[in-house]
Amino acid sequence: MTELAHQLGSRNFAEYVENEDVLAQVRALNIGLAQGFHIGRPEPLGTRQLASRQSASTGRPIAPSAT
Repeated sequence: MTELAHQLGSRNFAEYVENEDVLAQVRALNIGLAQGFHIGRPEPLGTRQLASRQSASTGRPIAPSAT
């Protein structure tokens, strides 16, 4: 699915990224967006402004692995 999304010029994201092992697998699959407790814990509305005004459903861009 990731390869198809890339070929179509679409973006996809991984949900439920709960730990570093899952994040490593997401990076290995070349998925550029992720959300889950390992990325960030839920916070009450209004405690932090989102710099890019992304909605929570779009996920957060993840950097490629340093290896």
